[in-house]
Amino acid sequence: MSGTVSELLAWARKYVGKGSFPHQGGGGTWSATNSCQAFVASAYKASGVNAAYTSKDTAALAKAAWGKNKIAYKNGKIDYSNIPTGACIYSQCGKDTRGHVSIYSGNGNIIEAGVNPIREININQTLNNRKYYSWGYNGNSKPNGSTTSTGSSSPAAIPTKTITLPTGLGGTFTYMGWQLITSKTSTQYKLRSQTGQNFNSEGFGIINSRYVVACTTTYGAVGDYIDVYQSNGNVLKCIIGDIKNQNDAGCNKWGHLSGKCVIEFVVDKAKWYNPMHANPGTSSCHPEWGGKTIAKIVNLGSYFEGASADAGAEEANKSKSKEEKVELCSTSVISTVNVAGSLNDNKYINIAGNKDALYELHIINNGVDYQPIIVGEVTWTTEWKDAAGKLEFSVLKDSALDIQEGNTVAFLKNGTGVFYGYLFTKSRSKGKEISCVAYDQLRYLKNKDTYCYLNKSLREVIIMIAMDYRLKVDQSKLVDTKYAIPGRVEDNETLFDIIKNARDLTEQATGNIYILFDDYGLLSLKAIEDLKTDYLLDNETAEDMDYTSSIDDEVYNQIQFYRDDETTGNRAKYIFQNSELINKWGVLQLTCKLEKDDNPAAFGKSILNLYSEKKRELTVKDCFGDVRLRAGASLFVNLDLGDVIFKNCQVIVKKAVHKFGTKYSCDLTLLGGTPYVS
Repeated sequence: MSGTVSELLAWARKYVGKGSFPHQGGGGTWSATNSCQAFVASAYKASGVNAAYTSKDTAALAKAAWGKNKIAYKNGKIDYSNIPTGACIYSQCGKDTRGHVSIYSGNGNIIEAGVNPIREININQTLNNRKYYSWGYNGNSKPNGSTTSTGSSSPAAIPTKTITLPTGLGGTFTYMGWQLITSKTSTQYKLRSQTGQNFNSEGFGIINSRYVVACTTTYGAVGDYIDVYQSNGNVLKCIIGDIKNQNDAGCNKWGHLSGKCVIEFVVDKAKWYNPMHANPGTSSCHPEWGGKTIAKIVNLGSYFEGASADAGAEEANKSKSKEEKVELCSTSVISTVNVAGSLNDNKYINIAGNKDALYELHIINNGVDYQPIIVGEVTWTTEWKDAAGKLEFSVLKDSALDIQEGNTVAFLKNGTGVFYGYLFTKSRSKGKEISCVAYDQLRYLKNKDTYCYLNKSLREVIIMIAMDYRLKVDQSKLVDTKYAIPGRVEDNETLFDIIKNARDLTEQATGNIYILFDDYGLLSLKAIEDLKTDYLLDNETAEDMDYTSSIDDEVYNQIQFYRDDETTGNRAKYIFQNSELINKWGVLQLTCKLEKDDNPAAFGKSILNLYSEKKRELTVKDCFGDVRLRAGASLFVNLDLGDVIFKNCQVIVKKAVHKFGTKYSCDLTLLGGTPYVS
């Protein structure tokens, strides 16, 4: 008589969270890694379902012999309503033709080896890079009591619970180390063992793309998925990994600090405790979470009971079809594999300048501040838009000088910081001179990445990227652009392009122009009018000049917006045109896709006005130097070029090349169009 399904699952669950199991065929202890079929066969033998140890060399061969019942999918998920408890479920991970097998434990969950440690997990949380094919019984022996689950195959059938918080709570976030959970009999330990202790690149604990948090039992139990709604509508997708003790001083049913701290993030102790990390929601750690309270928390059910980690904010809208496809609106890092060393704290180095020194060059390597002898001129170049500031210089090599790529480079004039960046290139000939090129931190925006975001401003997009790429930022230097971008999906784009797209959408919606630049080692975002200077360029301050005007680049007299209507299959177009300029120049059209809630009537005319001026470019050489004249800044021009007269006109610096030597001068490429040039 075969064993029961209860005995089968009891044996298998004894080894959940462990890295090995007792092999029931050849004896001894086997590692969980690459042993999925042996684990299933051992469970069937140990529980008496199979009288003798019965197995195949691979799960794929077991599937061919015993996996005759097809797995059904519904709405992109496994329909487990017809899979009997105790059955073997056959699948394949990626291109591994050996196949994979798990034991179905009911309510959408499976127990499996082949991963280390052995785990029990919801089947629909394993679909990434895994294809399910069929189910059957090991050796064609059905356990006694093996029946289909009584619950629905849809995780959405698990009821949700909404907890509304009193006004003013949850504005503070704290953190705790995941490694501090050490009781092997606790549910907290069980959860971590089954899912794995995974951290994202920032060191946040992550389970199924959700932040692991601690909170009071008001919001649920360990293993419950919760959506945390902030007062501005932002939703933090979390899973409860630990419970706050309401007997602690200052803790009540809502949380610590008399409810001011509702959520405590579970983090990597090794990364966050030495030195102590800033709290989430502060200026250096997800500032977009700060300054907001928590309005409500929605409990979506337990990981242990087969609830879906993908449920949440979209399900709250009951009027939506269950089969509706949810648009991408966020990204999360599931894991990061580090192959060497550990990240340092990447601190900003505050260099005290000497106002009595005309020029200072500092190169800092491993804490040593080298101030080498400069040979010839130092050149500092900035361009508008989407280019890093560049410092080019040569230094004299001596026995004490030790500089390497990646070193911090700072250049000051009369004690005032001009450039702060990092050494990227050095070259040397037979002589003792070392030629160097350094870039400010905008150089790292040449990296490519993928981002999905919803209702973020340009300022918040910059902060998001800065946090991910360890860029130095002072939020007081980032202007509040206010406009919330409805939603973007950026695939394999440079960070420059991702920010440019956000900036273009913001400029189209607001009619303002914004400049992103590095301000002596700190990211800065300014409206263009905030970079005005009182510098006057005339025949006395410039030695040579050249003037051109053009309609060939980024000049448009017709703007076309379009939006697709998925219910009718029609693409609607909205056109704004300047007929007078079309008569002069022909049609020069810019085409823009409308986001979901955009109203073209609200900004169409302002965008047309922004782009319908011909470009005027004035190049001047050997102007009197002024470090305020960086790309994006503006100055006044008073020049008579014969056919064109600049009379106290304001123009924008497109490119600035500053030359610091025995004489300090700069070459400027200037842009102008009404109202900057008359």
